[in-house]
Amino acid sequence: MSSRMPDAGSMCSGQPGATADSSSMPSNTPTREPARVGMHAEIRDTGGAVGRGLFATRALGPGTLIAVEKPYVWKLPLTTTSSSAESSDRSGFCHQCLAPSVQLKRCGACKGPMYCSTPCQKAAWRGHKVECAAIQRVAPHIPPSALMLMASVLQTGDGVVAAQIAGLKGSADDLDNTAKEEITGLIVMLKRFLPEGDLPEPRAAFDLLSKLRCNTFSICDPELQTIGAAVYPQLSAVNHSCSPNCAATFRGTTLQLRATTVIEPGTELTIAYVDVITPRRFRLAALREQYAFTCTCPRCTAPRDAGGILASDFLLEAVRCDGCGEVVTPTRLEGNEAIKCECGNLVAGVDDAALTAAGSSVPIPAPGTAEARAELTALQRRVAIWDSQLGDTHMLRIRGYQRLADLLIGAEEWNAALRAVAAAVAGMEQVVSPDSPTLALERVRLGKLQHYLGHCRIAANTLAMGVRALGVSHGTDTELVAGLAHAATEAAREAMSTPLGVEPPKLAL
Repeated sequence: MSSRMPDAGSMCSGQPGATADSSSMPSNTPTREPARVGMHAEIRDTGGAVGRGLFATRALGPGTLIAVEKPYVWKLPLTTTSSSAESSDRSGFCHQCLAPSVQLKRCGACKGPMYCSTPCQKAAWRGHKVECAAIQRVAPHIPPSALMLMASVLQTGDGVVAAQIAGLKGSADDLDNTAKEEITGLIVMLKRFLPEGDLPEPRAAFDLLSKLRCNTFSICDPELQTIGAAVYPQLSAVNHSCSPNCAATFRGTTLQLRATTVIEPGTELTIAYVDVITPRRFRLAALREQYAFTCTCPRCTAPRDAGGILASDFLLEAVRCDGCGEVVTPTRLEGNEAIKCECGNLVAGVDDAALTAAGSSVPIPAPGTAEARAELTALQRRVAIWDSQLGDTHMLRIRGYQRLADLLIGAEEWNAALRAVAAAVAGMEQVVSPDSPTLALERVRLGKLQHYLGHCRIAANTLAMGVRALGVSHGTDTELVAGLAHAATEAAREAMSTPLGVEPPKLAL
């Protein structure tokens, strides 16, 4: 299921909530009259291919809460519908309030959704009742989230919001053949899933699924790990940029939009739909495949000598010359190419297949398993080779060190894990903006390892940097930021009470 991925964790309801002090909802028909969203922004129809956008109505500073919205519908993926599933068998997130829990109770009938408490299960029953029978009808097959999300939209029955969704951007004509085949398959499954008579005629169903495909948000936990999907009719107006000025985070199911930098009145507010630590051609392909548009943001159209974050695409493919050892960057971004070093040597770029594999999300094997040990050994060898072949900012090297750190932490090899995270952070600092929540979370991981290993002085500084950035993107009142602020204070206190020379020396990056 395609979804908007924020670069950037309440109340739950099956109906969309108003944004902060919102006054009017966007019309389902084209209009150039702005619709207010909170006190700081309005939706404008810009015309042309872009359509709607969200614009600042006043000057905004980093961390300003621009708008909040509860979802129209939301779904978490089902893990099983087996009749043999235990009624309470796993940790995860409650399907109603999205609170993390170590003992979730499954629906006793369909064995699908899981809940943290009886009140949550009762609150979910109104929306789950019809769905429950449908899940049992298609068992043992597990219905995908996209299917369940569309079924909920069709069955919720709020005509006003349904009209809003019908007016969202996302034409079926703009989708490629692969996307059209995916949607056609979902419609076939809907015929089995929904009660007879609830399914709209094929063209209307196809159009609705096309709009949901282009306007569905991924719900993320505070550490930006995807846990579900939801439809937010108003904030779906927020467009994409590879250099976004806002971050979307979640309090349960509630979406919060915050400014991450200084924003002038009249500026369009943007978030990142895709991973921005990837070369331009991969971002363009992902946006075209998932959202059916071509990105023309400043970063995607910047020349090679632009400098700063706009030049990061070239740094993401920097390689080392095997003749002189200097780091060289591509001269163009259209595809893999041999790069000529100043020493005259031609240096081969990394194969696109390897870059694509590095950008994919593969679960980390369970710690202590033979699979985890085998991958750790193999990845350590590959990273050693990459160190001699790639620049510190190369996407493959950054991703490799991040995954290596995951495996090393699972193996409790703490010193090696610290070095791996430090290498990833050093590369990321040069290719993402300082306010990036992704960079902040990686700094937090580095600070925790530094603190655990007794490097209290540098840990206090590293954690403080992460806390400042996450306070901007997530809000200073979140449990995550408050806990990290406490950890930074503890590290600083321990550093002050530790005599100089006693603390372990700072590890080389």
